[in-house]
Amino acid sequence: MGELSCRRPISSKTRERPRLVVEGARAARQQKMLASIDLNLLLSLEALLEHRNGTHAARHVRLSQPSMSRAL
Repeated sequence: MGELSCRRPISSKTRERPRLVVEGARAARQQKMLASIDLNLLLSLEALLEHRNGTHAARHVRLSQPSMSRAL
């Protein structure tokens, strides 16, 4: 699949980039939250962004349309 891209460049002056590394008390909580995310669902999102149609994206990842909607 193709790479995801943003049509509009994000200026670092207008918006602060999110921090991926968290220190202190929030670190453990964030690690638990990130560990609970199903990374396989990113395939559904990538297919939707590529095809721009839920039904076509579902066919691409071999899911039914209702299953694709639930995944998203």
